[in-house]
Amino acid sequence: METVNKNTLSRRTLTKGALWSAPVLAASSTVPSYAVSDEHAPMEVSGFVRLSKECNTGRPSVLTLDGTGMYPIRGFWIMEAEPSTVAVNAKLTYYFPNSIKQVNWTAQKNNGEWTTPQIDVTAPPKENFIAFSTTYYGEWDYDDEDAVLRAITGPSFWGTFTSPICPSSITTYALRTVTADGITITEERGPNQL
Repeated sequence: METVNKNTLSRRTLTKGALWSAPVLAASSTVPSYAVSDEHAPMEVSGFVRLSKECNTGRPSVLTLDGTGMYPIRGFWIMEAEPSTVAVNAKLTYYFPNSIKQVNWTAQKNNGEWTTPQIDVTAPPKENFIAFSTTYYGEWDYDDEDAVLRAITGPSFWGTFTSPICPSSITTYALRTVTADGITITEERGPNQL
């Protein structure tokens, strides 16, 4: 004789429960307004630029700023863009502690259309930090698959600085700014440790 355990759930009971709870879960989740309208998701500025340091005793220490390479490995881009998106005033700003008073930046041969970083007094201030900015004046390329507008080239610079003691760790912040279709978009990252 076959015994049936009444404490186990049948597939039918489980399915009924799942079907009952699905509308409740769907109704309680938040949906961005652009997901239920003809509006497009808001654009975001992003990218990957490597910043590193090399400490040297008795000679200048070196900062390397490298954003060369292609999306999504390196570079500067705008996500959720349209093929018609127009991007201008793309700027990458790095904040260094005031103790690093002067950095002498030199463009590398693979730099592309980025200006040599300069002290930027127009950057949003950060207490006890100094801002260095580089601006992009090159062309942009649109990626249909990912809806991404990419700067064709990335920044590539070496910066030397002299400090009595090369700190084992340098706190930095990065700020990306671009105007896309007349809207200024920013993204700040940090604090980061070099």
